[in-house]
Amino acid sequence: MEEGDNSEDTQDYAAMLFDSALLNSGFSMDDPRKFAQRAYRLMRSGMGLKSLDLEPEIEIPEEEADEEEEFEEEEEEEAEEGEDEAAEQHDEL
Repeated sequence: MEEGDNSEDTQDYAAMLFDSALLNSGFSMDDPRKFAQRAYRLMRSGMGLKSLDLEPEIEIPEEEADEEEEFEEEEEEEAEEGEDEAAEQHDEL
């Protein structure tokens, strides 16, 4: 941000800072809806998105869905093995 920058983002950041300080101090905001709208605009801007609207849900072919389930199962097994190893190391101490 440059000195004298009066962009919408700059105004949103200033208002967010003020509202965050209010909340942190135990006060309430006058308009929580505006706070949320500013937060969404700043997220959209910060992520370089045109919109925060959800895209329509897509159909995943059955074959891809099966592969994804297998991948998730493998991750769960690896996580459980890691927990078991950590418990064994802890017991050894």
